[in-house]
Amino acid sequence: MTAGEDAGQILDKVIEYLHEQMQDWHWTGIYILIEDKLYLGPYRGPATEHTVIEVGKGVCGTAVKEEKNQIVDDVNTLENYIACSVGTSSEIVVLIKDGDEVLGQFDIDSDKKRAFSQEDERMLKEIANLSKNAVREYRAALMASLS
Repeated sequence: MTAGEDAGQILDKVIEYLHEQMQDWHWTGIYILIEDKLYLGPYRGPATEHTVIEVGKGVCGTAVKEEKNQIVDDVNTLENYIACSVGTSSEIVVLIKDGDEVLGQFDIDSDKKRAFSQEDERMLKEIANLSKNAVREYRAALMASLS
């Protein structure tokens, strides 16, 4: 098994755990940033057609463009919203960084409005910090597979 495969398994377990523990989260995933695009990594929830998202598009792309986590209480109020799932009402995106470098992000959807809090953001920031090495390895393997 390669380092990228090991990292992918680690990230998959992180996503699985989060998804199972948080009952209001109906879609839980990681996107990996490579150049100006976000590539879908491990996730739980309904399948999505949004496997690649351009920086600046939707909540995920906006988070990267602004280099700022996003908590959206009601996605129906956004003009540039990209739905991973039809039932989504709220969303949180927390960047996964190594220093100032954005490696990727946690993207979580809920079918309930106002499902996410500052406490959720703090927890995800801690998990992002603990996951950054696995994300870096997974990202390197993904970059190699894309070239």
